Amino acid sequence: VEHIKNMPECIPAKQFGKSVKSYPTVPVKFQLDGDAYNLTDNEQSGFFYNSGLEAAKSNDVQKAIRRLLVAVKTNPVDIDINYLLGLLYYMSNDLPKACRYWTLTYTLQPDKLDEEKKSICEIKN
Repeated sequence: VEHIKNMPECIPAKQFGKSVKSYPTVPVKFQLDGDAYNLTDNEQSGFFYNSGLEAAKSNDVQKAIRRLLVAVKTNPVDIDINYLLGLLYYMSNDLPKACRYWTLTYTLQPDKLDEEKKSICEIKN
């Protein structure tokens, strides 16, 4: 708790030149009678992606979005995470956020987006 209290003030995050919500991540190391093990960023990202995917399958869109936002923090260039976030925001009727993640998906792997999604977000080939 003291460590968190003494942290410097956060610098606001920007995405595509606009301010966006951001949350600091503080790694916590747990040790239970033996060697400590730290999860890698990919392991953390995979855990939250799978958890978000399960929430999406059970139609808990908001829970899925929250889980995937954690996953994308540890792996911001993962195509599947960005694509699914776009889809979930689209299902939530938040077109600006859907297009933000679909545009990133398109930038990373153009053939991942179908023509309908490109048209919705006005993404030019």
